[in-house]
Formats: sequence, C-alpha cells, structure tokens
Amino acid sequence: MDHETSAITNPPSIYIVEPSRQSGINCRFGMKGVVAENHFDVTRNVIVVLGGQRRYLLAHPSQAQNMELYPEGHPSARHSAVDWSNPDLDSYPRFHHAQINEVVLQAADVLYLPTNWFHHIVSLELNYQCNTRSGRTSDYDMFIRDAGFNFHED
Repeated sequence: MDHETSAITNPPSIYIVEPSRQSGINCRFGMKGVVAENHFDVTRNVIVVLGGQRRYLLAHPSQAQNMELYPEGHPSARHSAVDWSNPDLDSYPRFHHAQINEVVLQAADVLYLPTNWFHHIVSLELNYQCNTRSGRTSDYDMFIRDAGFNFHED
C-alpha cells in the first residue's frame, strides 16, 4: 500500500473520520469560578472559546494511575476523586506524582483534546465556549484500560 492510499484508509486522528458519530456543537456559558472537575472523554473534542477566559489543566492519558479516578460503574466514573482546588495528598497520594500542563484559553483560542485526555476547567471570568466531538481513536486506550475502564461511549 502506498503512502497516499494509507492516508486515505488510515487518516490522521484529527480528521473527522466518522462524521455520523459527530454529536453536533454544544455551547456553554461559565461564570467566574465555575469548575468542571477533572475527567476524560471517550471521544475527540475540539473546543473554541468565544469570549472570556477559561483555564484548562491537562494531563496525558499516561497519567491515569495518578488521577485517582472513580471506578467504572460509579456515578462519577471518568472523573478524578481529587478536589483539584484543595488536593488531599494523604487520601490520594498518587496525585502528588501527576504531571499536569496548564493553558489559559481566551476568545478565538481553539483546543483539540484527543480521546482520553484529562482536563480540569476553571472559568476565570464570564465566558462562553462551543465544542464538538467526533468519534474516538484508540491511541491512548492502554492507559485508560490499566486504570480499569473499558471505553463505553456516552
């Protein structure tokens, strides 16, 4: 198989390879101080901030063991049990080892989150953003599987 044929049958993961799985555009407003607790999504996610600022704390799926996740089947499955605003490292000692990146998105900034990437969001001021999800890739499944999840899409 030549490179061009391979690119068509195995396109890079940023492309919408399953348009029928694209779930539309969702828009949200956030007041200053509103938090979306740390979690991972089982689909790819593209986010654009249209106004205001949002702080994103991001972690690679390889950090799943350090995220202290609620187990699959729990009502808050896919979410960290750690209060990221005031982490209790005695109760959640692995969280101390988590490697996390921070980015502040402002109007017109776009963030692409691959499947299974962790994100914790804090609204820094009144803001609004829209996002869209489409399909999933299996690039990081091994890390999430090791944390006890079997990739049930929601």
